[in-house]
Amino acid sequence: MYNTLISDVHESKHDVKGDDDLLYDQLSRHVNDVHSGMFGDAGEDVCHKQFTERGNPKRHMLTCTGKRPHKCDMCDKQFTVLAHLKRHMLTHTGERPHKCDVCHKQFIERGSLNIHMLTHTGERPHKCEVCHKQFSLRGNLKIHMLTHTGERPHECDVCHNKYAQSGDLARHMLTHTGERPHKCEVCHKQFTQRCDVKRHMLTHTGERPHECDVCHKQFTERGSLKSHMLTHTGEKPYKCYLCHQEFARRAGLKRHLLKHNVKGHVNVAQ
Repeated sequence: MYNTLISDVHESKHDVKGDDDLLYDQLSRHVNDVHSGMFGDAGEDVCHKQFTERGNPKRHMLTCTGKRPHKCDMCDKQFTVLAHLKRHMLTHTGERPHKCDVCHKQFIERGSLNIHMLTHTGERPHKCEVCHKQFSLRGNLKIHMLTHTGERPHECDVCHNKYAQSGDLARHMLTHTGERPHKCEVCHKQFTQRCDVKRHMLTHTGERPHECDVCHKQFTERGSLKSHMLTHTGEKPYKCYLCHQEFARRAGLKRHLLKHNVKGHVNVAQ
């Protein structure tokens, strides 16, 4: 049975492409290192790993063989587990079965709903040990920690710029390739980022989803609403580091810095 397992792994090599070659190499090493002693001379399983459900041993073996028996009829993407295929199918149907009881926003996955609920509860269970800033998600805390360490582990192979997050590097790479993978379905204009398409779509729908709680003025972008709120609070978060004059908007500070013959250096007032 071990020989059959190894054969299945090599057959799976033909089903992977690109970065998956690394996954295939890791898979091969795993099978050789971990499962080479699993099978006796008679071919019986002697792995002794125990499972609570009947189907789990079979699913466990799929992680070793690399087989993905569940295939999407629409895009031919393949999955090891049927539940993963069912979840993937929601991206084609547009169904969002998990609904927020507070704002009625809907999500494809329950985990996404659980994360969203933190925006209503205000809970921030993950705390920075350096500055004690708190975050709702562990991932956001990890990203924040890079501001203390100064670490930028993701480097561009073309210009060697470094970034703290892999997503920032991926977006930066589009400046080299010129690729604009996200397309407006109405006017076919193309964008480098998905969020740019969503923002652009508001120009077609006329929707202004961000409303001021004070004067009820509406805006297409959250950033525009935040800038507008400063007119009510009187807050001036942008401060000149030379003469300490404060400004409500970043653009105002940039114009002011030109009087000092300085470009950039936009600081936020403490």
